[in-house]
Amino acid sequence: MLNNTSTSVPGSRILGLGHYQPSNVVTNDDLVARGVDTNDAWIRSRVGIAERRFADPDETVIDMGEAAVRPLPPVESRPATWTS
Repeated sequence: MLNNTSTSVPGSRILGLGHYQPSNVVTNDDLVARGVDTNDAWIRSRVGIAERRFADPDETVIDMGEAAVRPLPPVESRPATWTS
């Protein structure tokens, strides 16, 4: 059984969060246009998805990770309460 306590693990900290979304947006209607036997209403009613994003063929996981952390403050500018 998982013991979910609120104590912190020594050496583990979340110092910031970043996000990135690839620019290649594929909507439910795009799937229908590509020949998938479905429709927007069916997908939305069952899974709630309106669109999904795909990386470009030349876009790597490293590229996306770098883009996600780019807006975060550098280590030198973290508040004094952020210790590493």
